[in-house]
Amino acid sequence: MSSCKWRQIPYRVWQVWAGLRPRLSPADLEEVARWLSPQAFDLWQRQDIRDRAHALRVMRKLQQEGFGDRVLMQAALLHDVGKVVAPLRLWHRVVWVLAEWVPWVRAWLVHPHGWRRPFWVLAEHPRLGAELAQKAGCDPQVVWLIAHHQDPIPPQGDEQAKRLQRLRRADEQS
Repeated sequence: MSSCKWRQIPYRVWQVWAGLRPRLSPADLEEVARWLSPQAFDLWQRQDIRDRAHALRVMRKLQQEGFGDRVLMQAALLHDVGKVVAPLRLWHRVVWVLAEWVPWVRAWLVHPHGWRRPFWVLAEHPRLGAELAQKAGCDPQVVWLIAHHQDPIPPQGDEQAKRLQRLRRADEQS
């Protein structure tokens, strides 16, 4: 097991703890609505409260780092929206994270039908989210960031690659 995964343990424990009782205030909802079109806001609202709270933390992390362009903020708010495709319980999320340490288990869990469907959704949520965002009329750059937010980050690149790097970093820290 790599030492990198060991270093993620405190963050993952905090993530589960934060997910037990997430809250969003009316001011939070107003802030999100300012960044998203009505269709994209409706899509954001379909997410589980844990995912909405996480998305807001990702966006705020980016803002704290001095980034605030509309494409990046919208991608931050919608990057996990593909998870709406199937109901995800806390235990699905915990098993998914733990299975990262046992790749063959994670691969076995990914199946589009039956009781394993939630794990398939967790694996495919970037692609699924990009499709949903595109249908909601999101900017193609936002759609691309959603689709690629779990891909390896190119070492150098254009502005879109830099956005991806920022989004990935904020996602991992939120």
